[in-house]
Amino acid sequence: MTRPLPALLLLALGALVGCGSSTEPLETPLVFEGELAFQGSEFHNFTVVAEGTIRIEVVRLQQKAVEGEGPVGFDLPVGVGLGRPAEDQCQARTSDRANEGDLLVFGLPGAEFCVLVFDVGTLLPDQVVEYALSVSAG
Repeated sequence: MTRPLPALLLLALGALVGCGSSTEPLETPLVFEGELAFQGSEFHNFTVVAEGTIRIEVVRLQQKAVEGEGPVGFDLPVGVGLGRPAEDQCQARTSDRANEGDLLVFGLPGAEFCVLVFDVGTLLPDQVVEYALSVSAG
């Protein structure tokens, strides 16, 4: 059972700590990796050279391995958003639910961006999901 997040909560999630960044122009795809916990979020900042569309592919989603076991596949969606960095947060302008293998395409003018990954109510309190995103522009 999924629980939808109110828009205000989505914006608040972008303010949580868990940020990585790239200040180099985006000429080749970037890969961002991290861990997402119950009701959590992480974001990554990046810059593109030319305006156009931003493509975000969810390359990997898997439940973090428990000691002594291998990682477990994760077939529920997480939230992925695109927005603008503001101080120590990501103000998502647009977002969608995504599963492993999904490709999201966003059109947002400008050069400074952040990609936000967040729990859309699919994670249980003791779950941690490892993710990898490929971000390209063109």
